[in-house]
Amino acid sequence: GEAGNLASDALRLVPDHEPRARTGLLLVLGKSRLDGGDLDGARRAFRDAERLAEPYGLTIVQLIARSHIAEVDRRRNRAEEAAAAARAALEFARSTGLAKHAECAVAHLVLANVYIDAGRLDEAAIPVRDEVRGACEILGFDPLYVANEGKFLAFVARERADEALALLRAHPLGAGAAAIGEVVAEPRGRVV
Repeated sequence: GEAGNLASDALRLVPDHEPRARTGLLLVLGKSRLDGGDLDGARRAFRDAERLAEPYGLTIVQLIARSHIAEVDRRRNRAEEAAAAARAALEFARSTGLAKHAECAVAHLVLANVYIDAGRLDEAAIPVRDEVRGACEILGFDPLYVANEGKFLAFVARERADEALALLRAHPLGAGAAAIGEVVAEPRGRVV
């Protein structure tokens, strides 16, 4: 896309001794290639950003790159590699003091999507407040893909699901708790 082209052009202009600018451009390039379906190009850009960031201690760049590499693996239907890479990114975040940084969301989303890909999700069962759904419809957004805070996703053994829901619903903030899917053993395939 256009962002990737601009990032590529800018990389030719930025000296090698400017790691902050170069890593930022590499992340933009990686994201653009990921969005465009060029998974090999995305992986290369994210790996280059990670390698360049390491000697300069740019840990946030390393976290972003590692999390997006996990997403590349997930999109290649390599669930085990994606989950391992996402967990490693989260462990890196914990070890570098970034565990509460917003950029950890990508790694968390990769893990959640790996589990969702391996299960059955009932999107209609996901509680979305009417005012949120209405605003999303007006703006043309899918409420399941809009960033938000205060949501909680738990994977609970099937035999304990009712108990977990009852406990959550007993608290005022958990009144809308719902079972939205299940993880199943057999692969269900994936349409890309």
